[in-house]
Amino acid sequence: MTKLFFHIGYAKTGTTFLQQKVFPYLKEVNYYGRYYGNDKTKIYTANKVTNFIHKILILQDKDFDIQKSNLEKEIRELNFDKNEINLISYETILWGQMTGNYKDADIERTLKRIKILFNQNYELYFFFVIRNHPDLILSSILGCKERFLLNYNKNINTEIDKLFLNKDSFIFEKFKFFELNKKIEKIVGNKNLKFFLFEDIFKDSAFIYELQNFLCIDTNTDLKVNFEEKVNVTSENEKNFSLFSVILEILRNKRSFKSFKNL
Repeated sequence: MTKLFFHIGYAKTGTTFLQQKVFPYLKEVNYYGRYYGNDKTKIYTANKVTNFIHKILILQDKDFDIQKSNLEKEIRELNFDKNEINLISYETILWGQMTGNYKDADIERTLKRIKILFNQNYELYFFFVIRNHPDLILSSILGCKERFLLNYNKNINTEIDKLFLNKDSFIFEKFKFFELNKKIEKIVGNKNLKFFLFEDIFKDSAFIYELQNFLCIDTNTDLKVNFEEKVNVTSENEKNFSLFSVILEILRNKRSFKSFKNL
């Protein structure tokens, strides 16, 4: 049975770093995710996977049923290796609905579609990376400003309170880590699911060991990674922008942050 792992997000949790500096260099792993190099063959494969994920996320139920056989054909054309570990990394699986690009692509629908398409011939695993709420929310707002519906022309304290005190806020729906984990676990099973901590990625080599262990590859393989190198990080200029400094200060001082206690 072919083993296939999906790294599904979150965005702003070291995803680009993993895709550039870690995933492509894991021995015994065929990496099919986002590719940042110049190899034309790998670029072609990455584009095919991107188009495949795009269809899973955007198709309405009726269209998905119609396209099912074509999508299964696309899977066969990707030639996943039955004897090695295969890894797809696309944060859009979680992030697409947040940006509004795939507003109907809730995670439950997406995972059910993946299970239908890969059926009994694949052993499927899923993992995602979480990050402390203040930094993740700040970074997400910077990367997806229009989705947070803040009116920058009004009193900023009023706007921030409106954002964090509204129980139906976009934030409260999308960053409930425990709830997300339970939703995914219900579909894929506890043994086929894992989350990692963003803060652990840049702490020490223990993260690599934990990742290799989950991917079922040799944990004795020494992977040289420069964890001091940062990729696609929030710039200091952005962090110093007054609106986002206020947001971060509010979160870190736990004003309105009590609403996160059940996340």
